[in-house]
Amino acid sequence: MNPLNLITARISPRLFLLTGLFAGMLAITGTSLASAPVLVSIDVTPTNPTVPVGSTLAFTAIGVFSDGTVGDVTASAYWSSSDPSATISNAVGSYGVATGVSPGSTQISAQSGSVLGSTTLTVTCPASTSISGNFNNFTIAGGNYLWFTSVLKANGLGSTAVTITFTNQTITIPGVGSVPVPDGTVRFDPAVNFATTTFGPGGVSTTTVPSNPTLKGNTFFSGLNFLVPANLPGSIRPVTWSGTISVDTPGVSVNWQWAAANYPTFSADPILLGVKPVDDKVQNPYLNADHAGTPENFKQFVVGGGTGGGGSNFTGGLSATASVSQHH
Repeated sequence: MNPLNLITARISPRLFLLTGLFAGMLAITGTSLASAPVLVSIDVTPTNPTVPVGSTLAFTAIGVFSDGTVGDVTASAYWSSSDPSATISNAVGSYGVATGVSPGSTQISAQSGSVLGSTTLTVTCPASTSISGNFNNFTIAGGNYLWFTSVLKANGLGSTAVTITFTNQTITIPGVGSVPVPDGTVRFDPAVNFATTTFGPGGVSTTTVPSNPTLKGNTFFSGLNFLVPANLPGSIRPVTWSGTISVDTPGVSVNWQWAAANYPTFSADPILLGVKPVDDKVQNPYLNADHAGTPENFKQFVVGGGTGGGGSNFTGGLSATASVSQHH
């Protein structure tokens, strides 16, 4: 017999036995070498978030595989930040946790092999701010509404979109107490040509304004329709509006003011007010000279009180100005 044939005859039964056992194990576990799914993409969430300097935010990486399944790959991916404005962790127990270091924007990426997913993280430097003012000598009847509005002007906008937020707001009224104000967001966007103000749950407002070029005058920032619980005397002072302003773009500064007008007839739902988004007479739903923040659907009901004298002063006289800058 050929020696090679003899070796083959002695080895083959064992080889066949091992091959059969391995195939059986694959069958039992449902595993197929030919069809093992591979990672095809990574989604990084949350999408395009904002974080203040000194704060942390946890990202999650969700892998999408070739068989259509998805899985959390946060702990197995390698995380990176494209800019020193934020760092991100690859340490056990804190995979994907970013820390805001300085104002700016950075790409946060999660990579596994050649597959990469990313999103933009914006780091802001929030600034606490407050303005105190006085009510005039008009009494305000219980059951009326005080329509509080804040407005802003932004400088240094440049050619890219800029988002400015007003959070943690309160208005402190002697004899009434501290009243919370819904968050306000203003986005100056060179890609839009029409200014709008919309309201969400709880009165949270979003105002979008063209920025190439910018419109004239002030922009509505935030508002509160406050139901007066009992008669208020005239000349209340000081009334203080406080909050935190954040700007997502370095080099942009904000000047803001507030006002209050007295309305015997009004709406508890800010969506129904028809709030004018800007001072300007063009590129907004209300082509008139009314101030930003005017409740167009109720302006005929205004009377004296707060910081306004009634008549055609639909928002009240503006307070002193406070300034906030987003430094590089």
